[in-house]
Amino acid sequence: MNRNKTLLLTALCVALALAGGVLGTLAWLSDRDSVTNTFTVGSVNITLDETKVNTNGDPLNADNKPVEEDEEPARTGTGNTYKLLPGKVYLKDPTVTVEPGSVESHLRMVMTVHNAPAVQAILDEPAHGLTDYADLLVGWKPEVWRYNGFVYDEEAGTISFEFRYHETVTGGAEALPLEPLFTGLQVPGTVTGAELKALQGGEGPEDDFRIVVTAHAVQAAALDGEDAAWSAFNQQLGWAEGDLQPPADPEP
Repeated sequence: MNRNKTLLLTALCVALALAGGVLGTLAWLSDRDSVTNTFTVGSVNITLDETKVNTNGDPLNADNKPVEEDEEPARTGTGNTYKLLPGKVYLKDPTVTVEPGSVESHLRMVMTVHNAPAVQAILDEPAHGLTDYADLLVGWKPEVWRYNGFVYDEEAGTISFEFRYHETVTGGAEALPLEPLFTGLQVPGTVTGAELKALQGGEGPEDDFRIVVTAHAVQAAALDGEDAAWSAFNQQLGWAEGDLQPPADPEP
């Protein structure tokens, strides 16, 4: 699958659901002979949210009303719903906050696109001239959130993209919001209404097009680099090596 064209799936979204992922510190314990070792460990604590907006992508306050001049928009941890229009840019800024006291950790965000085949059909249409996902991701800084590959699940119809934060982060005395993964998404003006409608052509809600963004954190200490850390993350959660989301529930 073409890497650039595949990653465009992250942009043409109807809804973005946010889920904060928190993993407690991995306890790398050991014993020697009959001696029992007791360890005191820290914690890993992050949250994930984005600016609260209406279906047009305009920011809202805590009362779900348009923000006034100099008023701070509200934040939401459950995501937003959008009404897509060709040629429009939508405010969207998934942001991880490192909570006070969190130990040094590796961080990543994973964007999982549902009903990916419907988006792929749009990407494969030559008339749109879509050649690079960066054309649709507004404000994404690859030097801050480094793209690290994707996993495609043909059976589930999903594709997940991994973005790793460029350095380890340690919680201080106050909450530390990081730079957002991106600040907006834009729909190409050449996309037709019929193509957008096809994104929600499933038989049930689980078949509709949506994007779920999750944030993961894992301690950096006692682990030999970020690859080893994320391998340990998956191992502790019982995921297969290289998975970016929980495995699907087995059939009853």
